[in-house]
Amino acid sequence: MPIIKQQKLLRIYQITQGYCYNSDSLFLWNFIMPHLHNGDKVLEIGSGSGIIGLLCARDKHIALYQVEKQKEYALLNVKNAQVNNINSHVFHADCLDLLESQNFLQDYNRSLLHYNSNQAFDSIPSQHYFDCIIANPPFYATQTFSSCNHFKNIAKQSSYLPLESFVFFVKKMLKPNGTLLFCYAPSMITKVLDILKQHRFALHSLRLVYPRIDKNASLILICAKINSNPQTIILPPLITHIGIHQKDNSREVQDIYNKAMTYSIKVNYNDIMWDTLLYPSNP
Repeated sequence: MPIIKQQKLLRIYQITQGYCYNSDSLFLWNFIMPHLHNGDKVLEIGSGSGIIGLLCARDKHIALYQVEKQKEYALLNVKNAQVNNINSHVFHADCLDLLESQNFLQDYNRSLLHYNSNQAFDSIPSQHYFDCIIANPPFYATQTFSSCNHFKNIAKQSSYLPLESFVFFVKKMLKPNGTLLFCYAPSMITKVLDILKQHRFALHSLRLVYPRIDKNASLILICAKINSNPQTIILPPLITHIGIHQKDNSREVQDIYNKAMTYSIKVNYNDIMWDTLLYPSNP
């Protein structure tokens, strides 16, 4: 009989007062996985506490790199890699600044929050390096989403990472035949497609996420290929709920949650000892 691999529970520390991963993160991870291959070099942009990239690295043998603008989240990203014994190169950096860097993986060595249990970090060329780039970028306009919480604003407002800057950065970093996988607001689909086309990306596939079958789409999952001309695949919709209650998850959503096997550990910001967070003795 074939041996069925049992996935390992992924424990994720998060800041209670900040942006925390949600079902959209898991839907994006589920969308990404069929496009990843063992041996791929993968970059996650705006990794937050690391949930999506770490799930990918748990389930595929990839070389994972993660970039996060907010230092607290970058620290938690490294901590979560340590806790789950997953290799990741984590950078505390702003993509808008990195656009001006000739070689950001070398230029940002000093700000590298690096965890890799198997080998030392080696400098690598920055341009046209990654097989795949993944992201859950901020896509809300300021007038649509505004919070007194600075962490949430940076994570959700598109002004902190405009779509065109995001796509331009991705094009700079991807290999000539590389893949971009991300999610965005359905209301922005025309702009998304226009910008992708401007930068010579072709739409490989997309999937719309609906809260219920009678509701408008709440999220769009996008796969684009650089310098390619594939026929676009419009995948079946992902319906998240079959009833009006929060726990009325569809069968597919239940399966996604069961495969993800995540456990959120929320900690108050002031209870975190930031200066010693990454020390081995810290639980």
